[in-house]
Amino acid sequence: MDAILSGWYKQFTSLNDYYAHFLQRFSEYDAFVQFGSGVTYGEVWRIAQKIAYFFQQNGIEKGDRVAIILPNCLVYPSCIIATHLSGGVALNLNPEYTAYELEVRLRDANPRFVIVLDLFMDKIVDVLEKVAIPVTIVASTGDLLPAWKRIGLQFFLWLSKRLPSYTMSSVISLRNVIHSDVSPDLSPIKLNPSDLAFLQYTGGTTGTVKAAMLTHGNLLANLEQMRLPFCDLLEEGQEVSLFALPLYHIFCLTVNFLLAMGFGVKHVMIIDPRRLDSVIRQAKKIPISVIVGVNTLFYKLLQHPHFSSLNLSRLKLVVAGGMPVHESVAKEWKTRTGISIVEGYGLTETSPVVCINPYRNSRRGSIGLAVADTEIIFLDDEHQPVNTGEIGELAIRGPQVMQGYWGCHSEETQIFTKDRFFLTGDVGYQDSDGFVFLKERKKDMIDISGLKVYPSEVEQVLLEQVGVADVAVVGEKTPSGHEQVVAYIVSAGQVSEPNILLNACREKLTPYKIPKKIYFCHSLPKNNVGKVLKRLLVNGVCLQQESEKTNEKK
Repeated sequence: MDAILSGWYKQFTSLNDYYAHFLQRFSEYDAFVQFGSGVTYGEVWRIAQKIAYFFQQNGIEKGDRVAIILPNCLVYPSCIIATHLSGGVALNLNPEYTAYELEVRLRDANPRFVIVLDLFMDKIVDVLEKVAIPVTIVASTGDLLPAWKRIGLQFFLWLSKRLPSYTMSSVISLRNVIHSDVSPDLSPIKLNPSDLAFLQYTGGTTGTVKAAMLTHGNLLANLEQMRLPFCDLLEEGQEVSLFALPLYHIFCLTVNFLLAMGFGVKHVMIIDPRRLDSVIRQAKKIPISVIVGVNTLFYKLLQHPHFSSLNLSRLKLVVAGGMPVHESVAKEWKTRTGISIVEGYGLTETSPVVCINPYRNSRRGSIGLAVADTEIIFLDDEHQPVNTGEIGELAIRGPQVMQGYWGCHSEETQIFTKDRFFLTGDVGYQDSDGFVFLKERKKDMIDISGLKVYPSEVEQVLLEQVGVADVAVVGEKTPSGHEQVVAYIVSAGQVSEPNILLNACREKLTPYKIPKKIYFCHSLPKNNVGKVLKRLLVNGVCLQQESEKTNEKK
């Protein structure tokens, strides 16, 4: 840990110092571009100061939480920075959460302020009144756009009936805060590396929803750890990034936003990456040099008929996280772009990055090498280290590891060893060169009469077959209480014959690993960054799909 704490960010005691340094250093450079308009780093800094001043004028105290419920939009970065400048803790929440999901998290974190997009107000009005948040600030997608674009966008949203009407006793317009004539006179806030910066909600390693407590020191350490592998590749003020992942997710928050700020990267900000036509259209306008994404995004881009029209002549770095990249996707991406996808590994609880593949010597199938000043070990069920190359549970110790879960002190013994190694719940091994390979989530492993089946191994065999676009393998309980292997298949245009798929498994897998059943579905339930939600695959039914069908009927 000593080596990292004497690195380039020794001058920074909190993210506020980091913001002040880089936002002013790159003040004249474009920071974020959306709908053809953008803001510079200097403008991001000035807007953040205005919002922070508003927070202070309305009674924020050090450590108060500020809930941010926004999709990717130009004002989002300033809201995060403003929270820290005023001494607050940023609480990033997915705007697509249901009212119930939002209520659970807001009650748990008890924020003093909430910033929410007007498009979601009909869903959240009752929630905000139930949890009694003192100050509600309403933002609009076009808050930082030129007047004619902002008015046109609002009119379009109203005309398409996407702009809800709502009644709430007291709300404040974020646009009024930003465009007020007040000259912000911020009260200085002393923050230390041990002070909380973010509460990031996650399922955690124990499966229940909880918030990881990430400090300013955690984030600063991880920024240095990530900067080291790429500092000789990225040129300050010269890079353009495709900003397609949601900012409320820890991967994008740290890599796309905070790390990129330290290089003065210009971002093409995508509000909804599921609309591939829009992604392609915006990415065609500016030559992209950096793409940070997940397997789902890369796969869909490759399948888009206009992908080949993108100007990727400046592309130099493609980073993937959140989930493993399928072998077929990695190969096709390399063939069509000439650039390999660099895989890494991280968790919300580790700010997030733990391992990164060397971009010049990326090893397929591996999540890479541990980043600087990070100790990783693999443990057996008794938490004893296993030998090199042997399977065990990955445990991590380093300056980027969270303090713990918000309000969950009783879980300390479940998530940390006696030596303060964080137990990830991921199973794998480390080879003699230090490269880490993950097999499965511990809870996803299937037990067949005492024999372990790694779903990823079966999934890889199925993905190699013609006609298979996506697959998830899970364990299904039989009437006798035993587990059996079953596969959920998404077809690529044509439906594959189950017998053909099973024969392929018989050729490459031992009998107990072969699926007993194959179910076909039109899509797999996934979270906001494309990770398959296997808990929603039950007895041949994709519960998320059934929910969508019910909503459509209503």
